[in-house]
Amino acid sequence: MTIRYQKSLMLWRHSESQDVKLVDEDFNRALTKKGQYHALVMASWLKQHLSTETYIISSPSLRAEQTVQALGLPYQLNKSLLPQATVEEVLQLVQKTFYQNKTNDILLVGHQPWLGQVAAYFLQINTAELSIKKSAVWWLAQHLKHQKLENEETDDRFKLVSVQSPQFILN
Repeated sequence: MTIRYQKSLMLWRHSESQDVKLVDEDFNRALTKKGQYHALVMASWLKQHLSTETYIISSPSLRAEQTVQALGLPYQLNKSLLPQATVEEVLQLVQKTFYQNKTNDILLVGHQPWLGQVAAYFLQINTAELSIKKSAVWWLAQHLKHQKLENEETDDRFKLVSVQSPQFILN
């Protein structure tokens, strides 16, 4: 049986940022030097694997936007991805993006806990959330199963295709 992907959802957690005690508000936390480096490492890996049609959406928080800027690709900011976003808000954004933008590949850049909650939802794991480490990318995909050329069978579940972090890439 040959497998090809129907939809991909990549979840990229922002890189390491300043301690909240060092800034006026959480929204304005900038990446640390280490965070900037890890964002570049992950951006390099992503550029090798993203399709040219990938729709990129980031939280408007400073640390998330600095993370996505490392890609050097066009992206959108969306308030539905703020640190305090609910999983329902994020899922609505994902559904809307898949259908309105006619894309099969979405990259979300944002925060815990909603990143882990979205991963758990799509992987159909009976837990409130999974823990996604800073700078890590979780790549989820829904696929079509080809049994015969004229007979495509859709599998609505998402599978975990890859988990990447700077620690894996740099070692």
